[in-house]
Amino acid sequence: MTISIVIPVYDAGGRGVEFLSNNIDHILLQSFNDYEVIISDHSINGNISEYLSYIDDDRIKYYVNNRGRGSSSVNLNNAIRYATGDIIKPIFQDDYLFHPEALEIIAKRFGEGARWLVCGNNSTYDRKDYFNDMIPYWNDDIVYGENTLSSPSCLAYTNNGMKWDERLIWLVDCKFYRDLYDRYGDPTIEDTILVTNYGHEGQLTNTMGQGRKDWEANLMKKEYENRI
Repeated sequence: MTISIVIPVYDAGGRGVEFLSNNIDHILLQSFNDYEVIISDHSINGNISEYLSYIDDDRIKYYVNNRGRGSSSVNLNNAIRYATGDIIKPIFQDDYLFHPEALEIIAKRFGEGARWLVCGNNSTYDRKDYFNDMIPYWNDDIVYGENTLSSPSCLAYTNNGMKWDERLIWLVDCKFYRDLYDRYGDPTIEDTILVTNYGHEGQLTNTMGQGRKDWEANLMKKEYENRI
């Protein structure tokens, strides 16, 4: 069972290589080796391409993406279109696999019948001290932003052709979780801490204005208020 790790990347205010190199380092330490890494790059410079040129691993595949620069959902969809694995495993470039057997655990759960899975996770600001251990759980209001499943980096799902909603930025993960729920029912919850969410000033939650959040919330209400 092959896992396609999809990583949408960008220059991240000059920290793109730092974030991605830490992410790749943790992937290369995994006990499970039947994976590919699909990197879709929205950068406006060649720094990430240059960094990857020094990594000699044919499982890592790199694509420049000039479409929809600035939209993580567009970039994620571009990475997914190249994925050939049985399982899609998104990891945003600033996050990383915390557990050295994370991919092995994920593959095992899918071998047991999981169709979509969300794992336990923690947070860090310095990659040294970890806090906020979280075990995800489903709630019916998730599409409105009540996100009890955490970030897309904590998700894995069957490679099924589904696309992330490119209209959305803030609620794109919540909408996708709801799409998966509508197709497969409740997620499989893996309560082991497998992923770390890296907190920093450039995070989406720290840079997005309230007006954009309100627009997306109202859009979801229009689409789902009679479906919940």
